[in-house]
Amino acid sequence: MVSKDNEIVGRLLAYGRGVKDGSGGDTICKDMDKRELLKYTVLMQGNKSIQVLRFLNGRMEASELRFWETQEERLREISKLSDEDIRRAFNTRSALKLGEWLRTLPGIGIKKSNMLLNILYRDCGVKFKDLHKINVTTDVHVLRVSERLGLSDGTVKGAISMARWYYPAYPGILDLPLLYLGMNICRKKPKCSVCFLCYLCPSTYEIPKVRVKG
Repeated sequence: MVSKDNEIVGRLLAYGRGVKDGSGGDTICKDMDKRELLKYTVLMQGNKSIQVLRFLNGRMEASELRFWETQEERLREISKLSDEDIRRAFNTRSALKLGEWLRTLPGIGIKKSNMLLNILYRDCGVKFKDLHKINVTTDVHVLRVSERLGLSDGTVKGAISMARWYYPAYPGILDLPLLYLGMNICRKKPKCSVCFLCYLCPSTYEIPKVRVKG
């Protein structure tokens, strides 16, 4: 018999696959060199892929991007990197080592490096030999949703432990569904009536009414 928690995680994973399939990330990134991949992943924080691509192709002003003030410095640092440095960082095929290298860039700590690693693997098709080293991004949405679903205690440590427990081969796989669910449905004021997990969630306060004919 499948436990309720395992059923919740299973449905989250299915939701994540649906979001990923609709993003077109693999196709978008396939012709990018490693420097462009770095720029793309950095700019994906708070922005949609179509916006990032328009900017990179010179069809959108930088001021139209979210968090541009903080991203600008990172892009400058990326532009200073030699092709050899970037090639060496990616050629390790190690998420652990690439994460350590990413954290040498300004403003990128553990949280952001995990976000970048997840985007590189999930959306850009970068292969890693140690996927188990990529954790969920401890974003406010991830923390809120995992706690409301009863999967964690809402802390950074709790969210990371939760993802490692349910999907040890690649904990970061839970990143996308938790993030999107938090941004679109399970907000600060949740839309429980339209949530696909409302009948399983211990925090649900608004269950959809079912009309019975007769």
